[in-house]
Amino acid sequence: MLQFAAESIRLELIFDKTRRAEFAIELAERRLDDLVQVSNSDQLNIAARYLNDELSLATRLVLDASLEDRSQLLEQLSLLIERAELQAVALGEKFGEPIHLALLLDKLASIRTATSPQQLIAIVQPEDERPTAIAAESVLFVGEDFDHSFYPLIDGHADLACTDCHVEGEYAGTPRECIGCHLAPADHYDGECTTCHTIESWDEVNFDHEGLTDCASCHTEDAPVEHYEGQCSKCHVTDTWEEYTFDHTGFADCQSCHTVDAPAFHYPGQCSNCHITADWQQVVFNHTGLTNCIGCHNRHKPANHYPGQCSQCHNTIDWRQATFSHTGLAECATCHSRPANHYPGQCSQCHNTNNWQQVNFNHTGLTDCAACHSSPANHYQGQCSQCHNTSDWSQVAFNHSGLTDCQSCHSRPANHYQGQCSQCHNTSDWSQATFSHSGLTDCQSCHSRPSNHFGGQCSQCHNTNNWGDANFSHDGLNDCQSCHSPPGNHFAGQCSQCHNTNNWGDANFSHDGLNDCQSCHSRPSNHFGGQCSQCHNTNNWGDASFSHDGLNDCQSCHSPPGNHFAGQCSQCHNTNNWGDASFSHNGLTDCRSCHNPPSEEEHQAPVPQCSQCHGTDNWDD
Repeated sequence: MLQFAAESIRLELIFDKTRRAEFAIELAERRLDDLVQVSNSDQLNIAARYLNDELSLATRLVLDASLEDRSQLLEQLSLLIERAELQAVALGEKFGEPIHLALLLDKLASIRTATSPQQLIAIVQPEDERPTAIAAESVLFVGEDFDHSFYPLIDGHADLACTDCHVEGEYAGTPRECIGCHLAPADHYDGECTTCHTIESWDEVNFDHEGLTDCASCHTEDAPVEHYEGQCSKCHVTDTWEEYTFDHTGFADCQSCHTVDAPAFHYPGQCSNCHITADWQQVVFNHTGLTNCIGCHNRHKPANHYPGQCSQCHNTIDWRQATFSHTGLAECATCHSRPANHYPGQCSQCHNTNNWQQVNFNHTGLTDCAACHSSPANHYQGQCSQCHNTSDWSQVAFNHSGLTDCQSCHSRPANHYQGQCSQCHNTSDWSQATFSHSGLTDCQSCHSRPSNHFGGQCSQCHNTNNWGDANFSHDGLNDCQSCHSPPGNHFAGQCSQCHNTNNWGDANFSHDGLNDCQSCHSRPSNHFGGQCSQCHNTNNWGDASFSHDGLNDCQSCHSPPGNHFAGQCSQCHNTNNWGDASFSHNGLTDCRSCHNPPSEEEHQAPVPQCSQCHGTDNWDD
């Protein structure tokens, strides 16, 4: 309240009418900012009332300003009203529409649709200043034969009543200019209305551009973005605006107007060096005497291209016909880069310029292959010439005579027998492998058992004559878990308590005298926490029964459904017929302690209790 008082005092101290109206609009802007910051319906109601008052005051002060300043002030006010209406509608959807917000929205709509200052004055006049009904008295007005020739009321003014222009009996000082009664739209031409309009037909607009060439004085904002900055009349005529012509005769400095029209990475010189205005697409450039191609075409060079002048290979008559004379040039590496992992010597040692793909190298007398060639991964480390020859490289031969230490050159496969290859293989037929297991019983010294396999010797079950024919005698053995692991979530006791080795699938367990089911079995999720035997029996598990006699604390076992009455089930249900639910509402009036009202869109204005309108005997009555 202190802030509003200070703002009001400051407003009263401003005597210039235009400045006073501007400050009133500023105060209305502040009230709009306050409105946007509200967080509930009560705050919204208060903020809407203050904004309503400030907008009314601002409108009255704008209409009290001078005619020459009024147009600009009305434009500011119009923008403020448009913003206020958008924000008020959005807040109404969010918090509802309290009384002062509804009044604000009505006033904003009325101001926006007003067509004359008189209508605006009537809308924003304070409540305590609005006329009230008084006893009828005779008031003298001029008669219908009044001579109004000094301002003829014809055409659009013909049907006006005296009081449309002369408000509250005031005749003196009635404006004669259009703007005195009519509000111009935002961003409108600020000249006299009669320059374009007539009272015969206001919608028919006509402006005589004869003799006017300074288009930019009115149409500055109508020019497209990045448009020619000169006068419109240099290209356009008012008879047909879409047809435009510019006389380029004598103009060679194209860039003074068309800098933004040049494509990216374009020749930086004048357009006229290549183009003509008669046919712009016909491009010609005289390259005669020019050899420094890079001066213009440096960006056109392909990646990893020869760095020298284009003219060393190309000509302007047929650019694709490229020719370079390699005569007398043997240092290929100065221009050409060899492929990755290529022979590091000169290209000319293998290639020739007549047919590059025809490669030839004289290996005569050369035996140190490794000096140029790298062996494949995991290859024999010796010289290639020990196995290969230059006549037919694929024909490989090595003399293994007298060699028994295979591992000095060859690596065994993964998880292979660790001994010498020659213990199983021979060089005549490597695939024919043979090993004598006679007298050997320690299988694990060479062979690894499969995962999760019996930990004893293979020979306890297998034999070398027929490995797949495995046999193990379980006679006298009942500690199954010493070798076998039970499946996941299985009974933790000995297998022999349920199974037998003659027919493993025929499992049997006697539950006689056992009623502590939970010692072995886990209940399902969200199941009754007591013993299974309270409901089930081992003769027919699916035939479950539980006696609820004398039990009324249902929630100790059962959870209510979502959004359900929080009290005991037994208050409405019975165990004989659960679906037959009944609740006595006698003496209960606090409906909202259990029931939620419908949304405001479906329900009328919120009322504290349902029982103020409804009755439990007939809800709809």
